[in-house]
Amino acid sequence: MKKIRELPLLLLPSRLLAFLWRRSADLMWGLCYGILVDRAGSGSRIARYVRVDRPKNLVLGKNSTINKSVEISSEISSSKIKIGDDVTINSFVKIDYTGGIVIGDGSFISENSILYTHDH
Repeated sequence: MKKIRELPLLLLPSRLLAFLWRRSADLMWGLCYGILVDRAGSGSRIARYVRVDRPKNLVLGKNSTINKSVEISSEISSSKIKIGDDVTINSFVKIDYTGGIVIGDGSFISENSILYTHDH
């Protein structure tokens, strides 16, 4: 019987290497934000390129997802944002929670949406 040799990592197809690199970067990004936010529920996911000005003011529910290029900001350091369970915030959403905001369970925020909690 012929012995099967293991291929070194360098011989893997470049697409597979790129996929593995992106997945590991996504996992590390999510872990870092999971440490920084006030509370993050189990199964929650924060994609890369998400900007949260004051992550300690963010409470994230279970199984919630914040997709790429979302900006969450506030002009006041004491304001809070609570995102409920099973919430999906799609890409390129801007949320200004200066007046405080609670996004209820099961909410879905569409791409390119803008939420303001105050006026000027």
